[in-house]
Amino acid sequence: MDDYQREHADAYRMVQDHWVSLEVSARSDLKATLSDYLVFRKDVDGFLETHFKGLCTSACYQSRLSACCTREGIIVFFADVAINCMMSEKARIESLIDLLHQPNSGFKCIYLTKNGCAWRMKPIVCQMFLSTDVS
Repeated sequence: MDDYQREHADAYRMVQDHWVSLEVSARSDLKATLSDYLVFRKDVDGFLETHFKGLCTSACYQSRLSACCTREGIIVFFADVAINCMMSEKARIESLIDLLHQPNSGFKCIYLTKNGCAWRMKPIVCQMFLSTDVS
């Protein structure tokens, strides 16, 4: 595990440990504060699906010409980790942490699997990244 992966794993552990220590009502209250943000993310998903899906699939995943999804190429904000933990089952977070413990000698982001991004709610910087051909 390199420093990048360790930092991500530590952040996930810290958030997950705090999350499970909260009472159910406190968790519900925190999730409720995300409603506007989740609407925003849904709108962004719809826009990208409509206008960029074919291009991004080709540029990011198939041609390997884009910088998105490169190894250690993303900046993950602590809020991304916290929101992903709040929106995911514990087993999903554990699988992300397990993924971080694997060596990543390739050129792609450690979270990019054959099924796409392993995050339930991918980091906002990834969501907003478009290839240089379209930006």
